Amino acid sequence: MMTRLGQLKVFPASLLVIFYLFALTPTGISGTLDDPNEDSVPPFPVVHRIFKTACGRCHQDGHHRGGIQLNTPLQVNRDATIILQSIESGDMPYMDPTWNKTVQAQTVIRYLKAVIAGEAGEPNENALLDEALQVQ
Repeated sequence: MMTRLGQLKVFPASLLVIFYLFALTPTGISGTLDDPNEDSVPPFPVVHRIFKTACGRCHQDGHHRGGIQLNTPLQVNRDATIILQSIESGDMPYMDPTWNKTVQAQTVIRYLKAVIAGEAGEPNENALLDEALQVQ
């Protein structure tokens, strides 16, 4: 029989696991950030959320290292080629050369390739930014 003290030790540990699955990972339990259809172009709010977690420290919210900002679709679309090259080469995110192999990176890469090919369409910056900010 578990003592009261033993129950208290198990309870916080299970809360930490639940907190990790839902709060610390942008994906929750499912493990993916986007549509399972890998041929689809992910919407900007999904890409924005990935940028926020992987790149935000240097390229969002007033930070623009290297002149790159990732706050709005227009900023991302304008620099899509250099962002794509930096991710695919493993240069970005800084100090994480294997990030380009993650599901999140592949989602961003699909979006950037669609932008470069003209398949992502011209975003309405205000509408998409409002939507992206609601996703946070």
